[in-house]
Amino acid sequence: MLSDDIDSLTKFHIAQSDEDEQGNANDENGDGYDLEFTSADYFIFPIEILMWLAIRRDLGLPKYSASSQNKLMLMEINQLPTKKISKHEDALIEKCKNKLMQKNTDITFEL
Repeated sequence: MLSDDIDSLTKFHIAQSDEDEQGNANDENGDGYDLEFTSADYFIFPIEILMWLAIRRDLGLPKYSASSQNKLMLMEINQLPTKKISKHEDALIEKCKNKLMQKNTDITFEL
């Protein structure tokens, strides 16, 4: 089911992309930019799919493996990193966070 969903998302991404940054010549209002992904940078880099997969990975949900038919998700640029980057601790940020939490005890912060 996950592979089918990613395949559908990939088809949408490709259909809504403009490799040449020309926009959609058949758009409704004639401005050439009714596509979702009009930057050539995002033609082969489906950030919306990769972010969703990264969130799933961080939640511990089953891993996605691209099928051989999904050429976009098989590209090297679209492989999620396997190594986690440790969070940088900063003393000033921690002091600010603690002060914010002390002054707002009735609010739950997820910082």
